[in-house]
This record gives sequence, structure tokens and C-alpha cells, in this order.
Amino acid sequence: MSDFREKRAAFLNDTDYLNTVLENGKNTVREITKETINQVRYRMKLISF
Repeated sequence: MSDFREKRAAFLNDTDYLNTVLENGKNTVREITKETINQVRYRMKLISF
């Protein structure tokens, strides 16, 4: 029975870890997207003058 509990605990830890990695990945993509949009806006301003 304790073997099952250990495996379950390990599984939950892995799941938490994967969720954390996924969340960090989403945040990184958002930051890159924001940065890209800001660069495009900046270039558009330069072109319009």
C-alpha cells in the first residue's frame, strides 16, 4: 500500500512540475509577443515621420 502512495506522490510532484513549466512557457510567450508588438509599433512610428 505504501508503494502506491509513494508512486502517487511522485506522480503529483511530476504533474505540479509540468504545470509550472507550462505556465512559465506561457508567460515567456506573452513577454516575447508584447516585445515584438512594441518593436513593430516603434518601427511604424519611425516610418510615419
